[in-house]
Amino acid sequence: MNIIPEKNKYRERFFRRIKKTKPLSPAFTYTYIYSDLSPGTAGFDKTLSEYKETLNKLGGTEFNSESKNSSNLQLFFMTTGGTEKSLLKTIQSKGGVRQAGMVYIVAHPEFNSLPASLEALARLQVDGLQGEIIFFKSPSDKKSEARILQLIEGQQRQ
Repeated sequence: MNIIPEKNKYRERFFRRIKKTKPLSPAFTYTYIYSDLSPGTAGFDKTLSEYKETLNKLGGTEFNSESKNSSNLQLFFMTTGGTEKSLLKTIQSKGGVRQAGMVYIVAHPEFNSLPASLEALARLQVDGLQGEIIFFKSPSDKKSEARILQLIEGQQRQ
């Protein structure tokens, strides 16, 4: 079993780099992908706010159409099951994917997020796009945080 310590090399390098420079744009943007049937419960809202806090802590900003700041790295957060078609429509409306044709899908263990992510990834692959699912076991999943930091670091090298 591979246990990633609280302080890992990607996290340390990333935060050292941030201290040196203040970027004009976020490290990445993320978009929530909702279903028409998304539960409007307090538990659902609490779950989303915990993941939003994690993504913001890593340097992300929620994407909206009025955002002036943009990033080449886009993450798509699958909130619930039944969101596969919404993800595909969102990607098409954004004119494809800017990060080397890669689609990065963030999934979590609640509300059938992971099955929806798997279905969406399969469809993207059929359509000729590459993708990756970043699965958070919890909002404080260090392995998933480290993967996002790797992606940010790779983006900054380009």
